[in-house]
Amino acid sequence: ERQLVKMGLRFFPGGGELPLHERTEIGPCAEPIVRSYQMDRGRIENDLRDMLEVDGATLIEGVKVTTIDLGADGADHGIGFEGDVTGSVRARWVVDATGRQALLRRRMQLTRGSPHVASASWFRVKGRVDCNDMVPATETEWHNRPCAAERWRSTNHFMGPGYWAWIIPLSTGLTSIGLVIQEEVHDPSCIAGLDNTLAFLQKHEPHMHRLLDGYPIEDFLCLRKYSHTVARAWSEHRWAMVGEAGAFVDPLYSPGTDFIALANKFTVELIATERRGGDVAKKATQLNHHYRA
Repeated sequence: ERQLVKMGLRFFPGGGELPLHERTEIGPCAEPIVRSYQMDRGRIENDLRDMLEVDGATLIEGVKVTTIDLGADGADHGIGFEGDVTGSVRARWVVDATGRQALLRRRMQLTRGSPHVASASWFRVKGRVDCNDMVPATETEWHNRPCAAERWRSTNHFMGPGYWAWIIPLSTGLTSIGLVIQEEVHDPSCIAGLDNTLAFLQKHEPHMHRLLDGYPIEDFLCLRKYSHTVARAWSEHRWAMVGEAGAFVDPLYSPGTDFIALANKFTVELIATERRGGDVAKKATQLNHHYRA
């Protein structure tokens, strides 16, 4: 109810020198049979927080985890924290969902590399950015294609050698703009700061760059060599890692959010296996192998 219905993935390969209507367009011309959404992650995380509270979860907010003592021989784990309140909790299971802080993964030295050597930068602008505005109204064939009026609801990718840029609408009224570069092709300084990102777009996607002119920019983030894997994310010793605290493939959050959901479901399955007296070690091995594959 609080997210935009998505018009699938849409790709414009070939580099940005050509006008958009002269580039190949790959994307759906009708509403997808299986509905999906443009997920505003800030909004969904806030909504999930409220749902958890309604469901009876105890939330300790405004604190930072300071210690993780993993219990041996079946003993409970201990978690210490400090901040607005200071204290500790004991639990049968520990699930690390600390994102790129990755408290357990770093502590246990379980981070593994990835052959995908890429970096990304992204920012949000105020208002709806519609790629149709890159094409003159006189190009009637372009504007009369099926679902042309709904292109803005797609995840739109503008692709060239060693890079892709995105335009993604958000339900909060903002639009996400991003750039992904392959470091074998482009120097990582391309994504180091808003000015460098805009300069890259101006050079490689000039029509997109002109489209963005005049939109107020709300924020900016960048990340080098973002892709990593994990040696294992589920253990018979009653700990698990989910989301970016485990493995992370790509800022294309369509499959990325699927991976987060899979990790959560795997964690539930492992806890359920232990509760029903199953073979937790075997199940953990199966889940780790499946997830890494």
